[in-house]
Amino acid sequence: MTLMRRLLCCLLLLGSGIVADAARAQSEETPPPDTQAPPNLQDDGDKASLLEAIAQTRRYLNGLNRKSLSFAGRMVSLDLLRRGLADFEELVQRAWGQPTFDTELAARFTWVPMPGKDAQGSVHFTGYYRPMLEAREQADETFRFPLYAPPADMLPLDLGAFRPSLAGQVAMARIKAGRILPYYTRKEIDDGQALAGRGLEIAWVADANARASLMIQGSGILRFPDGRTTNVAYAGQNGHVFLGGDQRANPSYVFFRLTSDGPTGCDGVPLTGGRAIATDKRLFPTGGLLWISYPRARFDARGRVTGLETGGRFVLDQDTGGAITGPGRIDVFWGAGEEATRRAFALNGQGRAWFLLPREAPLGEPSVPAPLETGDGGVVPPAAQP
Repeated sequence: MTLMRRLLCCLLLLGSGIVADAARAQSEETPPPDTQAPPNLQDDGDKASLLEAIAQTRRYLNGLNRKSLSFAGRMVSLDLLRRGLADFEELVQRAWGQPTFDTELAARFTWVPMPGKDAQGSVHFTGYYRPMLEAREQADETFRFPLYAPPADMLPLDLGAFRPSLAGQVAMARIKAGRILPYYTRKEIDDGQALAGRGLEIAWVADANARASLMIQGSGILRFPDGRTTNVAYAGQNGHVFLGGDQRANPSYVFFRLTSDGPTGCDGVPLTGGRAIATDKRLFPTGGLLWISYPRARFDARGRVTGLETGGRFVLDQDTGGAITGPGRIDVFWGAGEEATRRAFALNGQGRAWFLLPREAPLGEPSVPAPLETGDGGVVPPAAQP
């Protein structure tokens, strides 16, 4: 399992700069060579979910104000990336499942391997999902573990303002008697009741372990006694490093917000189950299109894993996580429900991944972006797209 879906997009924890520099050097100074497409492009997902994920990423890319993005050491202009994703969407809509799909894909895109943890393409895959927790609006003897909203006295401290070598790194601080102190740890919040009585409780749950799992997954669903459900989403973190193991010994603490929206990634892109992945955002930006070859579990009628096979699917890079570090880690978001939970818990093994980058000079006819739906019934014609 992985942790804190939006943590690394919001801040780089103190001391992570050296790790980031080393990982970046590994992936960017010696970019891997182009390779041919994987031998088997049988996508084990459905067409509708892929089109949904593409549309969400296109909306995100059209809102960016940058010239280029870097994928596995390859600088790609934002305009080319937008056109490439529009091309891919059109190809999926028109030729999904047809023999011409692979041929046209090869003509329009270059396959660039993800460097992997060993610089040889080995990628470790895990999964995450949206848990459902029974909840109450008021505490009682059973439902006594709070979910807190972000406290107002938790202040982001720009460490680069004090030391240039820490530029881009942020710590969460509080001020007490004129002193700047690290924000409260999990032990201080849970055992010391540091936040009690402030009106920050947005809901109460009955299981401390389920709450810890929600903090790891970063988002979930709360179900109340009247049958009403609501989404709960990541809203902040106390700035302490996640250590894993015993939750009481883990100083990290996650804050939440109630929302009518579904789960979103670290840059606000809505996540599509089975099609969204999380990578280290210090190395790979939101917006990448990838093919993943991963260890897919087989289940029996009781939901028990009976074996593994090689699975493959197109995915969109839309998220991150505190434990997703380096050029050889991918976390696959599976959505909510029993099947998503099974898939997330069963995925833990080695595979490979390739970025699909649009060719600078596409073969055949010039690339023409497809119209982009705005979400309110309208479309943005290609000529008017950013």
